[in-house]
Amino acid sequence: IFATHQRAAEIIYRHLSGLTYEITLISYTYTPSPANAYRDYLTINWGDGIASEIPRIEKTNLENDITYNRYVGQHSYLGPSTYMISCEDPNRNGGILNIPNSINTPLFIYSELVINPFLGGYNNSPVLLLPPIDNGCVEQPFYHNPGAYDADGDSLSYRLVSCRGAQGLPIPGYSLPPAT
Repeated sequence: IFATHQRAAEIIYRHLSGLTYEITLISYTYTPSPANAYRDYLTINWGDGIASEIPRIEKTNLENDITYNRYVGQHSYLGPSTYMISCEDPNRNGGILNIPNSINTPLFIYSELVINPFLGGYNNSPVLLLPPIDNGCVEQPFYHNPGAYDADGDSLSYRLVSCRGAQGLPIPGYSLPPAT
């Protein structure tokens, strides 16, 4: 049985107090996959050499065989620095044309947290208000507006980056989709 299930994910962090942050990892998975049954915890790397399992606190089946999963955890950092909060979770859905062997390539998701008292206080990450579960059509332009919102009033910009897989490394053979 193929454990293909990962469709999309995001990591959101929120400042609680002092050096303590709460992260929410939201993932969208393929509902019929057997992998959904045992995904009650995911391992988060906090970016400071510590990893921990955080529990799934919500699982909701949506239309088109998509499951919304929400995992939440808290962590206290030792001091100011830049931290890469990350999660690696196998496996992506199969048949992704620009990711060779996508079904055996883990999804690596990360968010960068900068704790710097000289930047004007503690920061929260942007929140994506629109889920990334659109369906594209062959030979048609594909548009997705993530509906990003930043509670701190920070300006937001977007850029395409290479997909990452195992150990957060760029996926060998990955290519951006051709522009039309």
